[in-house]
Amino acid sequence: GLSRAISRAAREIARLSPGTAILAFSAYADRASIAGLAAAGVTEYLVKGAPNTAIVEAVRRLGRRSAG
Repeated sequence: GLSRAISRAAREIARLSPGTAILAFSAYADRASIAGLAAAGVTEYLVKGAPNTAIVEAVRRLGRRSAG
């Protein structure tokens, strides 16, 4: 499913560019999907429909992480 596709993409990004922060959006909010994405290297995870403020905050957190 989509969660597996995101996990594959995250692993490939991590392989090609270690240390790159990955923000994923998905409709899946179950613990197993979230845990699988985290294990694949997803740094931040937001469920589709998250408010714009949550998206901006996540991007800022990731920016601070990579800058510092």
